[in-house]
Amino acid sequence: ENCAHSEDIVLSCPTFTTWEYRLTGRSRSNSGRLEVRQSPSAAWGTVCRHSFGPTDAAVACRTLGYSITDASYQTVFGSLLGESWQPINMDELGCLGTEARLDLCYYLDSTRGNCRYTEAIVLTCSATSPAATTTVAPSSGTTTWEYRLAGGNSTYGRLEARPSSSGTWGTVCDDSFGSTDARVACRS
Repeated sequence: ENCAHSEDIVLSCPTFTTWEYRLTGRSRSNSGRLEVRQSPSAAWGTVCRHSFGPTDAAVACRTLGYSITDASYQTVFGSLLGESWQPINMDELGCLGTEARLDLCYYLDSTRGNCRYTEAIVLTCSATSPAATTTVAPSSGTTTWEYRLAGGNSTYGRLEARPSSSGTWGTVCDDSFGSTDARVACRS
């Protein structure tokens, strides 16, 4: 309401790579230790149990191509325990439930987390229905927003948003906009 264009958000986003995901340590492809990496040349690491909940498990199953129905998780145990040197690539995961992939959720990377390899997630997804047949529809009254960086390039510019593909682009005010908001906007 009280925001002038001098308060528009301008972001400089890092270049993002394509994340990879897998479940390891079990004979069933739909269950195992959840591992992630930022690129094919990066080390596989785990996802920490800190703040991990049912919504995060559902997004993880969707990311892996499984249905989000019956997604379950627990802390790593026994033979599923990874190597102590393996990095924790995602800590304090905070998904909303609408994300297509885990890397679009809020998380702390391995340089800022405080997780141990004994706190990794073991995920089990439904093996019966692939996620490709599941449509994630916003709840009634929810608007799907689009975002872009204008006046720059693909990693730098003024943050703009609109409520739908037919809506008008508008700027985002810097009031209460913080570093967490910037990370989420850069991944959107």
